[in-house]
Amino acid sequence: MASAGAVGLLAVGLAVGCGGRSHSARGTPESERGGAGMSTAGGPATVDYVGAVLATVMSDGQTESYSATAAFSSGASAVRLDACSTCCCYHQIGLALPRQPPNAGTIELTTTASDHALVSLVPSMNHLRRSWVLNNWGIAGASDYELVESEPWAPSQTLRVTAQGHDVHAFAGEIRTGAGFDGLTPDIGSQGMTLDRARDFDLTWLPEGPDEWITLVVQQLGGDDGFCICSAPDASGSVTLPRDELAKFSAGSGSLELVRSITARAPSDNASVTLVSQVGVTGGVAFR
Repeated sequence: MASAGAVGLLAVGLAVGCGGRSHSARGTPESERGGAGMSTAGGPATVDYVGAVLATVMSDGQTESYSATAAFSSGASAVRLDACSTCCCYHQIGLALPRQPPNAGTIELTTTASDHALVSLVPSMNHLRRSWVLNNWGIAGASDYELVESEPWAPSQTLRVTAQGHDVHAFAGEIRTGAGFDGLTPDIGSQGMTLDRARDFDLTWLPEGPDEWITLVVQQLGGDDGFCICSAPDASGSVTLPRDELAKFSAGSGSLELVRSITARAPSDNASVTLVSQVGVTGGVAFR
């Protein structure tokens, strides 16, 4: 299972109590696990397809990695990064084999200053994988685009995204890249974290922009696999994972990712396509 961020932001099921969005997926039929309808605003679909192209830079406190990927699904309205504003938590995860999703053919990312491709994304059944974070965004939770390493870009640089088109027709758009986290407390990228399962876990930071969103993913693999996704507007400067949800994790190791996302729309005549620029930090965690 993937984690969150585009290194993992690709990285939900149903009855544990986190603002009405906490779920336990094991044994739940695929038709009842949400999919595109979990995150849309309701009502009939307005386009044939919904999807996102993600460009991400992640830091572990020592090195940075740049990557890109994309995902599309049928029948939804639009991507929503605020779908887990009260935290979505999933425990005892069981994943069904995903079906082949629609795609937009080859997708290229360049800078607006040059036609040189930073990265090219090519769909392939060989790379089909689940994506629970995207499931909460309103995309059906599977991608046939491999997560590909990219040449680096600079903070606040503008990227151009161009898709040749396939099931999802051709589109093009631009997205600004974001800055890293300042004033992050605790600094999850520079030290091993210990999470007390009997206490709320609070993260704070200095906001960058009013239209940006923050996503926290806490994940544990092994034993009773599970993870929580919490989203908040960047301007809030804080996010909290409640102790009631932390208590559902087992004692042991896991990981944290905190991602800042900027979005823009890319017009397509049969799809709602969201471009997402992400910058984030990741680190290991011990649950006690």
